[in-house]
Amino acid sequence: MDILDNGNAYEVEFNDKDGRTYESLGIRPEQLMVLIYEPAFA
Repeated sequence: MDILDNGNAYEVEFNDKDGRTYESLGIRPEQLMVLIYEPAFA
């Protein structure tokens, strides 16, 4: 992810399992969703 416009936008790149980019989008911070990973079995 690249920070653009002093943090007012971000460039997010989506890659396949081989590392090839299939989409690159510019988005605003309010369009981001924080995901928290927790193991199913601790």
